[in-house]
Amino acid sequence: MIYEGITSIVHSEFYIKSGNGPSIQRNIFENVDYDDYEKQLIEEIKTKMKENGQQIKLKRSILLKMLMAAQYNIEKAIINCQSHLNFLQEYSKQDYVNELRKGYLYVCGFDNQFRPVIVIRQYCDIKIIAYFLETVKRQLLIDYYVENWTVILDLDIDLPILELDDLLYLQLHFYGNLNKILIVNGPDDIDDIVKQFTDKIKDLQVKIKIITEYQQILQYIPKEQLEIKYGGDLNNIELFWPILKRETHTGTNKLLKKNSHLSINSMGSSINKKPSFMKITVLEENGNPLLNQQVEVFEDQIESQQGEQQQQQNNFQQQQQQQEDFEEKSKSYQSSTTKKQDQQFIQIDDDEDDLIEMESGNMEKRQGKKQITKKYGEATKTTTYSQKQTILEGEKEMPSSLSCCSRSCSIF
Repeated sequence: MIYEGITSIVHSEFYIKSGNGPSIQRNIFENVDYDDYEKQLIEEIKTKMKENGQQIKLKRSILLKMLMAAQYNIEKAIINCQSHLNFLQEYSKQDYVNELRKGYLYVCGFDNQFRPVIVIRQYCDIKIIAYFLETVKRQLLIDYYVENWTVILDLDIDLPILELDDLLYLQLHFYGNLNKILIVNGPDDIDDIVKQFTDKIKDLQVKIKIITEYQQILQYIPKEQLEIKYGGDLNNIELFWPILKRETHTGTNKLLKKNSHLSINSMGSSINKKPSFMKITVLEENGNPLLNQQVEVFEDQIESQQGEQQQQQNNFQQQQQQQEDFEEKSKSYQSSTTKKQDQQFIQIDDDEDDLIEMESGNMEKRQGKKQITKKYGEATKTTTYSQKQTILEGEKEMPSSLSCCSRSCSIF
């Protein structure tokens, strides 16, 4: 069973691969795109093996690893491919169960990015180490999601005597699988001892970390995944072989809920909370000193994003304040408008009363005219009124001058 927490990992681009050409540093080989330089060399080695009549069936990712281990020398890479193919064929025939049960090396939990933690506390034959690592690779690594492991090299019991050829042998067959070697309980001259190897294998310079206090290990491995003897909370391992599956490791579910691998989008908030720790993590994970510059650029992007977010927040607050001011003015306007409307209604009522009174006066005049006509008979029949013209001046009504057929009419 593969946990959902692991399959939700999205690696950042510079964790997958950094650098260009012969300077490429790569942590993830499976289910990712290769650049033009890598594709070209893979095609060249395929063509060369075909010309030589060699049929070496290896995945593109393995071919690329063999090329990188040979520093992109095609002839050396072909030799590496043949050697690695022989190693894979011999793996199934080997049996080192009795030696592995002694606890010379074993798996103990997972680091902050779900990578298995391998503890090496006593030197044993290089073939036993290779068999053990290949088993870890097949059982605990997951294409794309988890392709590396972290090693705790404990020198308290024994100081391993490794020949350069042994290291090159492991580098060839497990190229790209090493994340970090954490050296604990080393002698006083451990720096000089390490330098003898890092001078010959440059890639190890950024892979090895000398631990002087157990507290430093917690930068790489969570406390619940670390044995008590190294400053963690996990009971010291007593059953060293066989390797336990991910589901059966103590604290794995808690680790999956607690951690998720860093992506470009998710790193911003983490860096804001723990900038120094996250900068170390990014550098240590990739093992590429060129990342210092990339991290600085990324932190500048974070600061820029923070500035934009602050500006957006300020704009939002201004808009909110403007909205509140608008609502306040709107309420005030509605209140004053209501008062004006009330005044208008009162004015309309007054005008209607005036109109009613005016109509009433006109009716009285008409009735008076009829009575006069009836009283004076024919003399008044010829009397007519001109059309009344009304001139409005404010609220007053002014009738125009009246005329009749006879200027000597005694009515007026």
